[in-house]
Amino acid sequence: MKRRVLTVIKRTGAVARTWSGLAMTSGVRVLLYHSVGFQSREDRLGLSVSSAQFRDQMSWLADVQVPVLSVEGLVAGLAEGGALPGWGVVISFDDGYLSAAEEAWPVLKALGWPAVCFVSTGPKESDSKAYWSRWPRLSLEEWVALDAEGFTVGAHGVSHRPLTGLSASALRAELVESRQTLESVLGRPVRWLSYPHGSVNGPVLQATREAGFNVGFTSRPGKVAVGGELLAIPRIEVTAEDTLGDFQRKVRGAYDWLKVFKKS
Repeated sequence: MKRRVLTVIKRTGAVARTWSGLAMTSGVRVLLYHSVGFQSREDRLGLSVSSAQFRDQMSWLADVQVPVLSVEGLVAGLAEGGALPGWGVVISFDDGYLSAAEEAWPVLKALGWPAVCFVSTGPKESDSKAYWSRWPRLSLEEWVALDAEGFTVGAHGVSHRPLTGLSASALRAELVESRQTLESVLGRPVRWLSYPHGSVNGPVLQATREAGFNVGFTSRPGKVAVGGELLAIPRIEVTAEDTLGDFQRKVRGAYDWLKVFKKS
């Protein structure tokens, strides 16, 4: 549904131009990437943006001086008595692909910007036949050095299965085991995760809290709300289909309304 709506917008341009004209620049948004620079004809979902796209997007953020927050900075701003900047972004990646480290991190590091990558700790069972399962990923041990540099690692389950379809025991295992494995490898507490496939509901939120996490990221678009649920922070996905103008509008909030089509 979301892609159908985006297609209509891109063909007519009417809604996008209307929002752009409002110069919406308020609010902090979390950007969601998967892969950078791993181009493939089979990537029909646009999960991998090109290296040129990513560089252009980051250059625009720098040119217009959009504040880039770390997850720690975001959480501190959402804490009681905290405050967020008038607008800004957090840069996040899902799945731990090699391209995020080789293509994206050098660009971000040169700009002095932090990022976070949410990594599954085991084989991606639910995606074993999906085209993206063939994309190379870093090992957990390889993420240790990047985590120390500022490319922070968060949890993304064990097997990348949608959490809403699991039994209570399997759900707890996915959450607890992923956190404990990462903590053992990284040597620090891990309290943030993103939900595999954006799959989250009330029982998943409760289980996530009980498993020791205090911050959770969805794939539902929108700006971060002070006083909102910390285990359901929205993110706006950046895809290979996005022009630079699309990206700019996403940062400004022009596509926040798509959350009505995203139930989890």
